[in-house]
Amino acid sequence: MENRLKLAALALSLMIAACQSQVQPTAKTEPSPHHQAELDRYVEMYRNDQSEEAVQGYLKLAEEGFPEAMYALSIHLNSGLGIEQNSKQAFEWSKKAFENGYKPAAAFVGESYYVGNGVVKNITKAVPYLTEAADQGNMHSMFYLGTYYYTQNDPANSVKWTKKAAELGHASASNNLGIFYETGFGIDQSYRKARRSFIRAARKGAIASAYSVSNLSFEGKTGEPDPIDYLKWLYIAIELHQKKDPSSWDREREEVLSKKAKYEAGASPADLTAAREASKVWLGLYEHHLGFTSTGRS
Repeated sequence: MENRLKLAALALSLMIAACQSQVQPTAKTEPSPHHQAELDRYVEMYRNDQSEEAVQGYLKLAEEGFPEAMYALSIHLNSGLGIEQNSKQAFEWSKKAFENGYKPAAAFVGESYYVGNGVVKNITKAVPYLTEAADQGNMHSMFYLGTYYYTQNDPANSVKWTKKAAELGHASASNNLGIFYETGFGIDQSYRKARRSFIRAARKGAIASAYSVSNLSFEGKTGEPDPIDYLKWLYIAIELHQKKDPSSWDREREEVLSKKAKYEAGASPADLTAAREASKVWLGLYEHHLGFTSTGRS
C-alpha cells in the first residue's frame, strides 16, 4: 500500500513501446436529413428506456454508413445495454466510426488498444488514438497518456498530460500529480501542492490519496504535525477503503489498523474526538461524489 511511486494505472503492466505513427480519420460521412431525424428518434427511444429498439435503429444506420450511429452502437455493444455484450464488435464499430470521420471515437479505440478490450493489447497503436482524443479534451485519454509517458521515463509529457487530466477532474490523475509533486518527478517538489492534489483526488473517492494526505501531515511535511489533521485524514481513508474496496481492506486491514494505533498514540482524547468529528463532517459534505453514506465509525 505504501509503494509511493507506483501509479494506479501501472497495474496494467504496460509494455514499453515508442510510438511515431499518426492516425487520421477520413472525410466524415454527412448524414441526410432523413438519417439525422432517424438518429434523433432512436436517441429519444433510448432516453425512454427502449434500449433494444434504439440499438436496432443504431445498427440500421451504422450499416448505412452513418458514423455517429456506429459509435453509439459500439457503446451499447461494450456495455451490453439493449444488446448482447460483445467487446470485439464494440471495438470494430468504434474504429470504423473514427475511420469514417467521427473523431470522438478515438478515445474508445485508443483505450481499447491500451487495455486490450475487444482487441489484442497494443500500446504502440493506442498512443496516436489517445493523443487524438486528448487533443479533443478527453480527460481519460489524457490520463492514459500521462501514465504511458511515465513508463517511457518522459517526465515532461507525463506531467503535461497528467496535469491536464487532473485539472479536468480525473481522480487518478490528481492522485498521480500529487505523487509527482511529492517526489519531484518532472516538476518542482512541493509537499503543499502534493497535499492539495491528493485532497482533490480524495474528494472523488481516491483511497490512496486520503492515506497520502494523512501521511504527509503525520510526517510534518506540510507544517507542524497536527494530530487532529492527520487522524482526520486517516479516518477518512479508512472509511473510503472499507466502503469502496472491501476486498483490499480485508487484505490490508492489519497493516492499516497498526498505523491507526501508531497515529492515535500521540493524540489526546480531545484530539481523537475532534478528528472523528472532522472526518464525519468531511465525508458528509462529499458523500454525493463518493457514492455512499458515511457511518463515521472509523
